Amino acid sequence: MGFILKSNQYKIISLFSGCGGLDLGFIKEGFEVIWANDFFKEAVETYQKNIGSHIVYGDITKIPSGDIPNECDVLLGGFPCQGFSVANTKRSMEDERNFLYKELLRLLKDKQPKFFVAENVKGLLSIQKGQVIEMIVQDFKSLGYCVDYKLLKASDYGVPQHRERVIIIGNRLGLKNPFPKKTHGLCNDLFNEKLKPYVCVKDVVGHLANIRTRDASFMLDGVMIHNHVARTNVYDTFWGRKHPINQHEICDYLKFWAFLQHL
Repeated sequence: MGFILKSNQYKIISLFSGCGGLDLGFIKEGFEVIWANDFFKEAVETYQKNIGSHIVYGDITKIPSGDIPNECDVLLGGFPCQGFSVANTKRSMEDERNFLYKELLRLLKDKQPKFFVAENVKGLLSIQKGQVIEMIVQDFKSLGYCVDYKLLKASDYGVPQHRERVIIIGNRLGLKNPFPKKTHGLCNDLFNEKLKPYVCVKDVVGHLANIRTRDASFMLDGVMIHNHVARTNVYDTFWGRKHPINQHEICDYLKFWAFLQHL
């Protein structure tokens, strides 16, 4: 959104903020989050420790619009996705969580921000054969916003994972909604020679010490930190893995698959 918003002090209201990942991205680009909210107590406490005290703990459906600041230029909302997720085999519009996006509609109507950005899981596009995403877009458009959505993949922007998310952008200024251009890809992509190579997990964590069973726990600032991997030797899912692998070996394994993919 950088080429549209010239000021670096646009004020943001954030709903369903969680630990603040979406907010943090905007803060790093110079935006100011003046009010945030989430219903998960531990997430709110994490947000307060890492980002700021402007987050309010509570059920957004029970917070009147009058208790939320009016000076809002951008509304953010990663509305709950459990009902839309492809992991939920019983997903349907009967799941009340699927209607929490209407809290975004309420604040768009009451606060009239210039822009909004909403985020959700890939499954939103396929539920009821695409009818749900179209319903949501039409609801946003009914409030006078120009609305577009796109499925973006985290690995295309330098993040070492293939997480895909639906990003919905709207504005009421009649402007074209921007989406970021892909910055990373395969090294042998002949059609996108300017792309940087995908970032592998080892590129990010390869410098860390190997996990050892005797590292099961340690003291940090007076708090006992437990390492669940070292204590249980559990398996996990990593990008590039083709079969179950001991987590002690994951970095070298990822390097091998990254090498093959770059041939």
